[in-house]
Order: sequence, then C-alpha cells, then structure tokens
Amino acid sequence: MSTDIRVCNYCGTEGDDSMIGYHSGSWECQPCWDWRKLDGPAARHWAKVTTEFLSNVDMHDVMTFLPAAVGNKEKAYTMIEAARDLMYYSRGMIAMSSRQRNDRQGPRTEGSD
Repeated sequence: MSTDIRVCNYCGTEGDDSMIGYHSGSWECQPCWDWRKLDGPAARHWAKVTTEFLSNVDMHDVMTFLPAAVGNKEKAYTMIEAARDLMYYSRGMIAMSSRQRNDRQGPRTEGSD
C-alpha cells in the first residue's frame, strides 16, 4: 500500500483509491474524468444545439411546420419543451463546472490576468 496521498488536479479530492488516472502529468478522480471525457463535451454540445434550435423556432414552426412534421401539435409542444429543458440542464452543468473551477483557483486579485 502506498503512503503517498494523491490529489486530483481538477477538484482537489484527496485519496489514493479515488484517483483513476494520470492525465497530462496530474492525478484525476472519477467524477472529474467523467466530466472531462463524457459529461462536459455532451453538455457543451447540447447547450449549443438546443440554443440554436430554440432561437430559430417561430410561430409558423409552432403552429404549422412542426405539427405537420411530427404528427400533431401536442408532440410539437413536447419536443419544444424537451429541447428547452435540455438546454437549461446543459447550461446549468456548464455553469456549475465553471464555478467549481473558479472556486479551486481561489479569488482573483487585481493584476492576476
């Protein structure tokens, strides 16, 4: 058993068993690996796609085009609501990750840019 305490370079979690890998010269825990390799790219992709989709939906789309495309107005409304929920969820994940990174870096001081 190693006596070295490993610290995740991304979140600061300590522990020899919680570190799953060594990335670019730094230890990384499972949640940070998941975010960097899986959840982060997915959140950024869906935030972009849903924002673009929702910013282009107009009344013609809602009342005519989408219902014709999916079969009825109820399905069209469900699709729009699902896109909106996915957009908010993805943006929230990105914002939470940014706040956590900023918290780890400490308070910004004048002239630290």
